[in-house]
Amino acid sequence: MASIRHTQFVNKISGRPLSDKPFLCWINADASRWNGIVDGLFGESIQLHRQYLLGDVFLGRPLEIHYSSWINYALEAVFVILFFAGLVCGRKDRILQMLLSWFAIDLVIHVVLGFGLNEVSINGGHWMFIIPVALACLLKKLQGRTAQCTGFVIKLFTIYLWGYNGYLVASYLL
Repeated sequence: MASIRHTQFVNKISGRPLSDKPFLCWINADASRWNGIVDGLFGESIQLHRQYLLGDVFLGRPLEIHYSSWINYALEAVFVILFFAGLVCGRKDRILQMLLSWFAIDLVIHVVLGFGLNEVSINGGHWMFIIPVALACLLKKLQGRTAQCTGFVIKLFTIYLWGYNGYLVASYLL
């Protein structure tokens, strides 16, 4: 009886597999790609959620967690705009092209195939090192006052994330 409940619990978390075949059984056909991108990939990977902080779906954390404030989503939108602007500005940069191929593989694995999409935030280390390179390409392309203002926004965002995430992690540990 316990093994049946455990199997049902794991299936609920893992989602409906695409097939019973090897490797295809790891593809999650159920997970919401939009929520995975917004609240996981560009959300919790960068800006931790207050509810269920550092929780695990196998230990009681819900599959989908949303921010309690619209401010978190607004900051995420600014970050995503800066990131994609950096990608556009650096599209001819060879290093950024190589890093984008790395990011594309991660997107295919987690977003397209849905592997680990419920906890995609823990895989942020696979791709987040691309962010400073993309932002550097953006700042390199901009000039004058626009570059200064963008640099200031990036600095503010960095200070905010250090404070916000640092406070949450410290309060969790203490």
